[in-house]
Amino acid sequence: MATLLVFHGFNSAGGTDKAAFLRNHLTGVEVLSPTYSHDPDRAVADLQNRIEEHTSRYRSVALLGTSLGAYYARYLGRRHGLPTILINPSLDPISTLRPAVGRNRNFKTGECYWFSESHLAALGRYSCDERHADPPTLVLLDMADELLNPADTARRFQNRSNVRVVCFEGGNHRFAHIGEALPYIAEHIGVASHQYVAVHSSYAEPLRDWSTEARAEHAGDERNHEMECTKAKPNGAR
Repeated sequence: MATLLVFHGFNSAGGTDKAAFLRNHLTGVEVLSPTYSHDPDRAVADLQNRIEEHTSRYRSVALLGTSLGAYYARYLGRRHGLPTILINPSLDPISTLRPAVGRNRNFKTGECYWFSESHLAALGRYSCDERHADPPTLVLLDMADELLNPADTARRFQNRSNVRVVCFEGGNHRFAHIGEALPYIAEHIGVASHQYVAVHSSYAEPLRDWSTEARAEHAGDERNHEMECTKAKPNGAR
C-alpha cells in the first residue's frame, strides 16, 4: 500500500481537513497526518523518523505539506528522494514567522507554548539550496493567498526541473481548491484515475498549469511569456 504523509502548517496539528479529504478520496493510499512540535529541530527529527519507518514498510511513500509543513516536506523530500507536494508553501519562514515570536496558542489543540528567537533561527537549518535538484515536486497555489505571495512562489519554481506548478484563481492561504487539485495529486503520487473518487462530474481547470514539460513544448513562445501556461488535464482525468 502507498503512504502519503501530510504535514500541517504552523500552529496547527495533525488530522487536518485536507488529510481527511484525501483519505476519503484516495483509495489504496494510507494517508497519515502526524502532529509535530513547534520546535523545528524536534519537528524534523520526528518527521524524519516517520519517513524512515514507512519507507522501510512500503514501496511507495510521498510527502504533502501545507505552508510551514511544505517547507519541511521539501527539505525531507530532497533528503529521501520522495515525491513531494507543496501547497501554498512557506519558503522563507524566518521572515514570515517573525511576528509569531512569543507566546502562542495552538488554534487546533489549545496548547499554549513559547515560540522563541532560537526556534525561528533553527528554521534556517532546513532551507533548501536552490543549486540542488528537487525530487518530483508538485506545487499547488491559491492565487489569492492572503499570507504569502503566490506569484513570487510560482516565479521561484518556474525554471526548476522535476517541478510542476498549478495555480488556482481565488482561494486563500488554507487552500480552497483541494477538490479541484485531487487529480493532480493522484497523478503525482502514481494513483490511477479509477483509484480516486472524483469530486465533480466535470473537471475544473486551474487558472494556470506551469509545468516544465509545457515550457519545453512551447519554448518558441517564451519570448513573450514569463512562464508558459497550459490547461492540460492530468492523465485519466474526466
